[in-house]
Amino acid sequence: MPEESRHFDLLTTAVTPRALPAPRPADRPAPAAQQRRRFPRWTLAQAVEALGPFSPESALLGVAVDDLPVLLDLSDPSPGPLLIVGQQRAGLQRFLFHTARSLTATHPRAEVRFILLSPVLRFWLPLSRLPQSAGVAPIFSRQADALLHAAESWGYQAWRPTHHRYLLLLIDDLARLAAYCEEETFLLISDLLTHGPAHGIWPIVTATSDSLSRVPSAWRQRLGVRIYGQTRAAPLHGSPPAFQLQSLHPTDEYLLPAGQNWLRFSLPL
Repeated sequence: MPEESRHFDLLTTAVTPRALPAPRPADRPAPAAQQRRRFPRWTLAQAVEALGPFSPESALLGVAVDDLPVLLDLSDPSPGPLLIVGQQRAGLQRFLFHTARSLTATHPRAEVRFILLSPVLRFWLPLSRLPQSAGVAPIFSRQADALLHAAESWGYQAWRPTHHRYLLLLIDDLARLAAYCEEETFLLISDLLTHGPAHGIWPIVTATSDSLSRVPSAWRQRLGVRIYGQTRAAPLHGSPPAFQLQSLHPTDEYLLPAGQNWLRFSLPL
C-alpha cells in the first residue's frame, strides 16, 4: 500500500475506504461555516449510506479531509487504546458520544457494544437508551466498578475471535478517575489498558491537555494512539505542531498520526 495510505493500515479494517460523494447543494454549510472549516460536513446517515455495510471488525471514527472514512480496526490490537486529548471544549466528550452513537447505524447489537463512564451523566443519558449500550455510569460509583469487572470477565471468558464480538470502553476524564479511584480499580483499569484490545475490549479515553500530567504514567504509557483536538500548545512529546492544533475547529475536528504526517478529520453531524 502506498505510503500516503498507511493510516488506513493502522486504523481501518477490511472495509475498503472509498470517497464519499460530493455533498448536495442543500447540505453544504453556510458561507461563514465554510470559512471556519476546510472540508464539507457529513451527517452520520450520509456517511453510512455512502460507505455501505460495515465490517464487524470496524468502528467509524470520522471522515477525513480526502472524504475517506477513518475506521478503527477492532481485530488488530497492535495500536493499543486510544487517547483523545485537547483543551476544554475541544470536542473530547463529543468524540466519545459520536463513537457510541455511530455503532447504532453501523452494527447490530450483538457485534459491538459499549460501556461509558463519566464524572457527569447528564450529557450521556441519551446513550444509555441505545441498543448497543452495555451500561452508562458515574466513574465514582459501585455501578462503574461492576461494569469494569463485567468488562474484564467478558473479555477473558466470553470473547472469541471468530465471533466478531467487541466492547468499546469509553472513559471521560481519565485524570479525574485516577485521582479518586481505589487501588483495585486502578489495577483493573491498568489491566484493561494493557490487555483489553487483544481480548476485544477497546478503551477510548479522554484527558484535557491541562490534566494529562495527572494521569498516572502507568496508564499513559499504555495509550497507543493519540488523537488531538484543538489546544493552544502541544500537550505531549511528538504532538502535532502548535499551529495545526490551534487551527482545528474547537468542537469537532481532530488530528491523528499518519506515518510522518497528520491526518485531519471531522465527526459526522
